[in-house]
Amino acid sequence: MDSIHIVRFHPQVSLVKDEKTATSNRTRKTRYPFPTKDCQVIQGSLEEPNFSIVEEMTRMIETMRMFEVYQKTMQFFDQQMPRSVASLEIYNAEVSFSIPG
Repeated sequence: MDSIHIVRFHPQVSLVKDEKTATSNRTRKTRYPFPTKDCQVIQGSLEEPNFSIVEEMTRMIETMRMFEVYQKTMQFFDQQMPRSVASLEIYNAEVSFSIPG
């Protein structure tokens, strides 16, 4: 089991929301957060994730579709390979018989 560290940042440090809910230090000051004692975690409360569920589901669906396309392409070439080899063998046999010698 892990623990949550509740910290505060120096007043001159500016935290800005990135994308949806993630935050970062835009001022790039090297002041580190320090522990706080006057905060509490409320059990049973909800917290937003630092990613968008809709965007991640969309990316996952796109990835699955691309995988299916690649898989079908590979299956097509696997099916075509014996036909191609057979047609080359027939062509080579016909060419060897038609050469005057």
